[in-house]
Amino acid sequence: MALVDIDSLVAGMKVGKDVIEASGQTLLRSGTEINEKHLRILRSWGVQQVDIEGDKPPDADDNFLARATPAMLDRAQAAVGERFHRTDPAHPAIAELMRLAILDEIRNQAAASAP
Repeated sequence: MALVDIDSLVAGMKVGKDVIEASGQTLLRSGTEINEKHLRILRSWGVQQVDIEGDKPPDADDNFLARATPAMLDRAQAAVGERFHRTDPAHPAIAELMRLAILDEIRNQAAASAP
């Protein structure tokens, strides 16, 4: 199984673990093949990530970062830099946390600018 961000999910992927929302309601059962309707439902419930069967699609995060504009990347790096200003960015764990935080910032920016 692989944990995949909602923006990297595509129709045809299979759910590896039941998707359960905060109050305990099951949104999708393990083994369900994801379609466009499922993606809309997951987004409407605020689901951020889903465990899928098999390996994580190659470069899912990198493809998303590649679509970000330089301005979006600059804003995300600045915001994350402020949050991590008391840490050692050379430490491997901190570097990975910062990378994930930058990716999340860019996703938030993209969602806010979507029509």
